[in-house]
Amino acid sequence: MNPAMLIATLESLRGRLRRLTTLYGVGVLLTALGVSLIAIAGLDWFFHLSPMWRLLLLIGGSALVVAALVRHIALPLGSKLPVTDVAGRIERVFPQFEDRLRSAVGFIQSPTPDSPQMQQATIEQAVNLASTLP
Repeated sequence: MNPAMLIATLESLRGRLRRLTTLYGVGVLLTALGVSLIAIAGLDWFFHLSPMWRLLLLIGGSALVVAALVRHIALPLGSKLPVTDVAGRIERVFPQFEDRLRSAVGFIQSPTPDSPQMQQATIEQAVNLASTLP
């Protein structure tokens, strides 16, 4: 695995994370919609609500669905997810990286003139370790 493949793999993981987050958000949205409709129908059937109370409950249920839409779909899709954040999440799962992966990604994306040997060694260690992990 070379550094370009490492970045490509992290970008692929970022795409998967976005798709899974969107799918999760759609599930939360559908659950909120179903729960609010069942609750409103149950309350109306049990208490025989007046039209004013039905309207208020429908407004409240609609607000719940809109809040779920914004919180679980719109905000995650609108947020930026840098590859360095994906690398940080991987480092939390695999502590043997010891902050090398995030540093390597930073060095690959924007190398600095300070100590190119250290940067190259960090990149090589991260690439070698990444190639041995699932």
